[in-house]
Amino acid sequence: MELVIIRKINVLFFIFMVCLIAFATVLAYSVSGNRSLFDDIPFFSTFFQNTNSNVQTVEANGGTENEVGDIVINYNSTEHPSFELYNNILYKCTKDFLTAFDESGYQMWHLPLNFKMQPILKANKSIVVAIELKGREIVLVKDSKLLTSIITQNDIINVSLSEEYITVTTDNEEKGMKGAVEVYTITGEPAFNIYIEEYFPYAAYSFNYNGEYKLMVLGLEISKIKSTGIIATYNYGSEFSDFLKEYEDSLLVNINITKNNNIFIAGNDLAMMMNEENNIICEITSEEKEEFISFGLCEETYPIIVSRYGEKRNDTIYKIKVYNPNGSVLNQFDFEENFFNMRTFHDLTAINTGREIFFINKEGKLQFTYTSKSDILDVRFFHKRKYAIITDRSVIITEFD
Repeated sequence: MELVIIRKINVLFFIFMVCLIAFATVLAYSVSGNRSLFDDIPFFSTFFQNTNSNVQTVEANGGTENEVGDIVINYNSTEHPSFELYNNILYKCTKDFLTAFDESGYQMWHLPLNFKMQPILKANKSIVVAIELKGREIVLVKDSKLLTSIITQNDIINVSLSEEYITVTTDNEEKGMKGAVEVYTITGEPAFNIYIEEYFPYAAYSFNYNGEYKLMVLGLEISKIKSTGIIATYNYGSEFSDFLKEYEDSLLVNINITKNNNIFIAGNDLAMMMNEENNIICEITSEEKEEFISFGLCEETYPIIVSRYGEKRNDTIYKIKVYNPNGSVLNQFDFEENFFNMRTFHDLTAINTGREIFFINKEGKLQFTYTSKSDILDVRFFHKRKYAIITDRSVIITEFD
């Protein structure tokens, strides 16, 4: 009898130890930043992600004293998540989930998704949208609630958000067509479509002109002997452009609206400022051996262009130029490190070189530098002194004095 009891105790002890080891393994796996076995179970998913999001570390700080105490949100790099930051909320998106964090790293909510391909994120003051580029689905989210899902007629090339509209540039498989623009209301209802046969559209934006919305489209016309950059505008609901301007051998890819409702357009060798009536205020052309590679606006007014000089990798110099709205150079900042991307916030510009971020002001002066031991993918602003540094394995929320 005693032997039976001892055996039962041994069995129960063995089961208890197995469970304890399994739980410890999952916890360590989760805190390490890898995907937990419990990630798809809502309660455990929330528990473990909140454990991750409040880890304090200085691992990625590069040893600088003013970055001690940063908040780190670890993530599974094999998921290749996309991030967006708007109104002091950081959004992280994978094929399976959209998660929101506040500026202290606390997980606010966690919404399941079901994308076939990894989506990208965009946001404005009304909604957050998850976009399946090269697919056909756009998911609209507001305050942790799924509003609706848009299924486009064609594969998605680009999406832009304005206050009232979602403007989607798509390809078009119909015979004789080179692309289309599908316009939806900010709540996801279809507004109108235009189908384009003259050129290939790859970016479009809806903007308010004297109380009425107009559509601007950037595209490329290709022939056997040349390529031509296209700027076209359309009245809402019309398939016929009321303005079309061509630029030979230019690839125009960027549209920004200034706070004065002027339109900043830029491409590989050309940039310009236009007003709402399609009058060109100024044009900026590249110099010899100069290529425009990134664009933005400082204080929503002053154009910023990142240029690459030199034809060989070891002979490359980068220049960030801040321009007056009339096209004259206001200030300039030069560097020789690699360039990955640029973000602007009010009068600050963040330049990501891969392992360092230079923060420069409108006067072109370096304000401070962030150094990381991990590869930096992007940077987003909470405010002028607080940032989300997105690396290849975590998001570091840091603040400068």
